[in-house]
Amino acid sequence: MAVARVSKITAASPKSFDTAVQEGLARASKTIRGITGLHVIEQKASVAKGKIAEYRVTMEVTCRRSVASLPGFRQSGAKRKRQGRSMKRLIAAAGLLVGLALSAAAPAQELKIAVGAEPTSIDPLFHNLNPNLAIARHIFDQLAAQDEKQHLQPSLALSWKPLDDTTWEFKLRPGVTFHDGTPLTPEDIVFSIDRADKVPNSPSALSIYTKSVKEIIVVDPLTIRIKTVEPYPLLVEDLSNIAIQSKKAAEGKTTDDFNKGPAAIGTGPFKFVEWVPGNRIVFARNDAYWGKKPYWKTVTIRPITSAASRLAALLAGDVDFIEDVPTTDIKGLKDNPKVSLAQAVSNRVIYLHLDTDRAVTPFAFDKAGNRS
Repeated sequence: MAVARVSKITAASPKSFDTAVQEGLARASKTIRGITGLHVIEQKASVAKGKIAEYRVTMEVTCRRSVASLPGFRQSGAKRKRQGRSMKRLIAAAGLLVGLALSAAAPAQELKIAVGAEPTSIDPLFHNLNPNLAIARHIFDQLAAQDEKQHLQPSLALSWKPLDDTTWEFKLRPGVTFHDGTPLTPEDIVFSIDRADKVPNSPSALSIYTKSVKEIIVVDPLTIRIKTVEPYPLLVEDLSNIAIQSKKAAEGKTTDDFNKGPAAIGTGPFKFVEWVPGNRIVFARNDAYWGKKPYWKTVTIRPITSAASRLAALLAGDVDFIEDVPTTDIKGLKDNPKVSLAQAVSNRVIYLHLDTDRAVTPFAFDKAGNRS
């Protein structure tokens, strides 16, 4: 078994990159027979005026035997000079496969997304971090959901109401099942809320959303009551951040069990398939989902931390949409008929604090330019 890492397979433009791939297609079937594994490690690109100026890929390939060299690619890197002829041929073949992997049309009903940061875990209660919370919402539901304007919507709870100053009653949605077919029960909700402050090594616990909870009472299979420490009108908003997990699948399990899959069992629109850190997260549609069925059969989320590379992946057709568009490229993208831009007001407040903590500030001047 041979293993090679390919560095900086470069094409001057998307056109020349595609051309290089096409030149090798005639020999692709012979080449692929020798390949047993392919792993794209990193992508980098430079973008100018909304177009790719240069595209570079680093990947790793395993092969049972050496394969024929293919034209159209050049390789560089410190290891190259130390490789023999057979390994050079292997690297050239890897270049073809990178091209095939990045340039082929996406299969039907597959959605590819590039994000600026990947989660630190699939465990929905491990880390109160936006990338983690975003990923969790594909797999798990909450008692109440938030729409695109952050208005509360029914989810696993059909309705809720305060019974007194410190008691809330939730009516649960009937007929909901987890991805493994297990019915949702009130015990799953009690388990999930209780687990928020019991996740080992959590760098930022989600217990900030459950600290007001004093007691949870199971009234019947479709009714629970939550008592709070004191009057707390934001309880429902807080619980909209707590993913409901399967007690059967997650009890006694570790965060690593979520990352590998056995504990990542939710009621959400997608089932967890795999997480390859630094490379991809894959979901499969949950055809038994209680809500509106997702259109996409498969969703693949790829972390591309470089904004330029993320945009390059979109323009090359490697992904279908991206987040955090570089502001310097927005003007050029507006003129690109193949690209649609969407933006909304953020819920994050960023502000400048006036220097009011001292009697005299060196940054204040009167109209004459004198320090005030």
